[in-house]
Amino acid sequence: MEAFVSGAVIGGTSVQRRSLSARCSTGNNRENGESLISRRELLNLVAVAPLAFGAPQVLAEDAAGYSTTESGVQYKLIKKGTGKTKAKIGDLVGVRFTGSFNGRVFDDLFKTEQAFYIRVGNGSLLSGLEEILQMMYRGDRYKIILPGNLGFGPQGRRASPGKPSIPGNAVLEYELELSDFPGSEEELLELSDDV
Repeated sequence: MEAFVSGAVIGGTSVQRRSLSARCSTGNNRENGESLISRRELLNLVAVAPLAFGAPQVLAEDAAGYSTTESGVQYKLIKKGTGKTKAKIGDLVGVRFTGSFNGRVFDDLFKTEQAFYIRVGNGSLLSGLEEILQMMYRGDRYKIILPGNLGFGPQGRRASPGKPSIPGNAVLEYELELSDFPGSEEELLELSDDV
């Protein structure tokens, strides 16, 4: 008996196809010096093939409208803003967000008076949040699921006053809003209308 296992790894616009074949023996015989595997070994091989080929895991949230970036960040627009210009590296923006791990909120900037102002791309936010921020317009609000490597990484985060510790490579959930975009084209137009 011969078996063929095939998988596809999809990332961005490219699709990589990988395959694996194996011959399965019905006994302990060998043909032409070939090494044959047992049916049990073949079944184990077929069972783990999707993991070995990097096939993406399907999460329940995907059915709820989440999209996934090439790096693995899952995101979903929950509120469309009014802005016409996307944030890009170097822009000064005001953000609000809430972050949680296993349902426990560890950061909530929606409760603060002022937005948190950063320069996009300067490393003030987790890399997965920075990635999504560059897709956002002023007023947009996204739900985001960060894989561990784009969150706090293998080192995790130590507990601090009022904030729990987060284990290494923890999957994090965020709600991120681009609440202010000083200097954006639409803001300049709004100011000039008042003059």
